[in-house]
Amino acid sequence: MIERINLDPRKTMHFNVSRDAYDYTRSVCFRKNVTMQELFEEICQMISTDHPAILSIIDELSERNFAARVQKAKISDSDLIFSIIERDNPLTQKRQP
Repeated sequence: MIERINLDPRKTMHFNVSRDAYDYTRSVCFRKNVTMQELFEEICQMISTDHPAILSIIDELSERNFAARVQKAKISDSDLIFSIIERDNPLTQKRQP
């Protein structure tokens, strides 16, 4: 069996961001003479070394995501409760003669 050797140890990342975020990030990188590749490599390195600033940002994102999921669940639960009440409400059901 032939063993494959990975000559390029890097990984490619693909993700979408808003047009405004992309444009502004690109603009700042250009003004600072930094490529976006270098910027995201640095961010990944900060994550891999547990840098407190980047971990704080990740924690904040996690908390916002959790709050959004809780809010969505509350809305879903209330919608479900109201639909059950509406469906099973004896005051609004038509009576059969």
